[in-house]
Amino acid sequence: MSKNVETVKVVVRARPMNKKEFDNGSTEIVAIDQSVMQVSLEHPQQKENPRVFTFDMVYGGDSKQQDLYDECGFGLVENVIEGYNGTMFAYG
Repeated sequence: MSKNVETVKVVVRARPMNKKEFDNGSTEIVAIDQSVMQVSLEHPQQKENPRVFTFDMVYGGDSKQQDLYDECGFGLVENVIEGYNGTMFAYG
């Protein structure tokens, strides 16, 4: 991202299931495919037709915060230091 003008990029990081969800017998319905930057959402009772969404970058529940910073944040920070405008918006 450094040293060039960038457009808006959308990055998704799915969280892992928590203890309460495991204890309730919930099943994982989010699947991350980094090879094609897709997130698939399955209906718990109808697994044959998942909803599939494509993003600029995707990360699963096993991803590390440092990975996201290295791949998404570092270049943005470098551009800001060089005088370009930059915004990172996080939700969730």
